[in-house]
Amino acid sequence: MGAAAANPRKKVTINTLRAQHKKGDPITVLTAHDFPSAIVADHAGMDIILVGDSLAMVAMGMEDTSEILVEEMLLHCRSVARATQAAFTVSVPTIYFSTPFCFCFFSLEIKEKEAKDSILGGILFISLICF
Repeated sequence: MGAAAANPRKKVTINTLRAQHKKGDPITVLTAHDFPSAIVADHAGMDIILVGDSLAMVAMGMEDTSEILVEEMLLHCRSVARATQAAFTVSVPTIYFSTPFCFCFFSLEIKEKEAKDSILGGILFISLICF
């Protein structure tokens, strides 16, 4: 979908980002919640494309990020991953990962399954925050 970049970039990896950081080069990050915005971000040369739980409010009209389901996040993650050719794709946790009560309501097995589902959805890195 969309025109191929004139000079295709190499895939951005953890090692690419580590090298950029070590050299002091800026690392560019942009949030994309869907296929078209991910194509634009990737073609613009972003190093990292972030799929954040802010899509609950921005793209889905919810009151806050606590309303979005993991399955809804995965749908958007998959859309972004399909559009991304070079950028490193990151998913920020849904509120389920970051609530102080996560250990009370969700087992570690569920967290592991959600992480695996996200990886299968094309996301390269997932930040799991439980405190």
